[in-house]
Amino acid sequence: MPGIDYPLWFTLKDNIKTILETIATEETIIDSARNFSVEKDRWRPWIEEQQSVPLVNIMVQTVGINRPRSSNRRSTLDDVTVNIDMYALGEAGEVLPPDEIAAKRLDLLIAQVREGLTRLAQTDFGFEKDSEFGFPIDRENADFSLTYYDQENEQSTGQYAPARWTLIVQLAFIPTDNNTYNALTELNVSLEDLTDFSLKFTY
Repeated sequence: MPGIDYPLWFTLKDNIKTILETIATEETIIDSARNFSVEKDRWRPWIEEQQSVPLVNIMVQTVGINRPRSSNRRSTLDDVTVNIDMYALGEAGEVLPPDEIAAKRLDLLIAQVREGLTRLAQTDFGFEKDSEFGFPIDRENADFSLTYYDQENEQSTGQYAPARWTLIVQLAFIPTDNNTYNALTELNVSLEDLTDFSLKFTY
């Protein structure tokens, strides 16, 4: 029996990171000022005086069983809450106030991240279809919300503005031992004469 795999949300974070890095690359070709960096699982992601490029950080917040859609132990669907935190810096010394600069860049960053999360080509967040169970991810009932947070003033560097996209996706969970089956090697089929059967219809 193989070792226990990482949970699917581990792969989900990697896939989202790859998707957003693609967006950042596309945007940088247009203008270097539109670039942003992407991280995951950084509990202290914004390091003042070191982060002049807008930053995105991907983390999983909660995982819970979706009871209405989990029929038994062999077929469980998890509700996975993903937080995508975004930070943009407004540097002091510009013509515009740093808080206004930070808010403006944050709004663009929010749009850039949303573009990556909602592209039709990424409907399944990079997950491949399983031959037996289909796609392990379901976004049909996904919750998707945005929260702005108060800006923070870093006197030595300027003002930075944070916001967070929160989305909930459903991921399948199948225990390893439930995914093992006995191979079907023989099948007996018997046929009966249907001449003795009849159907009666009342009109």
